[in-house]
Amino acid sequence: MAITTPPREPDSMPVAERHHPPAASEPLSRTVFAALAGAEGVEPTDLDFELYDYLDPEALDALYRHSSSGEDWSVTFAVRDYEVRAESSGRVAVYEIG
Repeated sequence: MAITTPPREPDSMPVAERHHPPAASEPLSRTVFAALAGAEGVEPTDLDFELYDYLDPEALDALYRHSSSGEDWSVTFAVRDYEVRAESSGRVAVYEIG
């Protein structure tokens, strides 16, 4: 089963963006959650959903933790009205869908 999202405009700018430092003690999934909160204009504790409702945050964290420095990858997934792109560089960008 494939899950698809409506495409966003190719030149659209992210509505929120965060960078996850390589030496951060917190997992990448927290940076993703913070970026989503930024897109909503609220604090992460004020979001009314959980990230695990949309993807497995532990799998995302493991991918980031276990990727070697030379590997480039990105993961794109939908959360509500947003497309989230997390990259091996630590960049997390949130785009509006549609």
